Amino acid sequence: MTQADQAYPVLIRELLPVGLRGIMLAALFGAVMSSLDSMLNSAATIFTIDLYQRHWKKGQATPRELVTIGRVATAAFVLFGCLWAPIVGRTGSVFQYIQMFWGFISPGITAAFLFGLFSKRTPPEAAIGAMLLGIPVYGLLLWKLPHVAFLHHMMITFLVLAAFMWIMTKLRPLPEPPKMPDAPPIPMETSPRLRRMGLGIVGLTALLYLLFW
Repeated sequence: MTQADQAYPVLIRELLPVGLRGIMLAALFGAVMSSLDSMLNSAATIFTIDLYQRHWKKGQATPRELVTIGRVATAAFVLFGCLWAPIVGRTGSVFQYIQMFWGFISPGITAAFLFGLFSKRTPPEAAIGAMLLGIPVYGLLLWKLPHVAFLHHMMITFLVLAAFMWIMTKLRPLPEPPKMPDAPPIPMETSPRLRRMGLGIVGLTALLYLLFW
């Protein structure tokens, strides 16, 4: 087998009987469709509520108009995904492409979260600027250093963005730490069946390892 993406289909074909192959493929297809419609719904909702309603219509859009825009956005995202699919197919490994693509997003989000947790003076402009700056920085690293692993590109991008947020914090710190609203207490008691269910899952996992070792 020369392609890593063929490992899972080969395992299904060689290890499962005929009846279970169909069930496994149906479950796999259902999982893929569930993830796809969730991503399309999330993307259309973000575009409709956070961009169209807030910045274009300034909160004046009617519910019917929002539903229509959401449907149009979903169709546009589907069309864009279909046009982009051949480019993804040329990369050799879909999983590696997805992980590499996250480098445009995750370093900025990680830097913003870390400064939000450990710094009370970081301005919001620093977090927004870091997430926007992460896209050209990571793209430049991919272009100039193509033989370096993309995980190293992500680490370098994170360090650059962290330095940017630190400089912004020093130059334009918040006058006072933001005050968070008081949240009601959250019950943390666990169910008495939780430990037994967890042990059952561990036992089933170990049994699967023994069966297919």
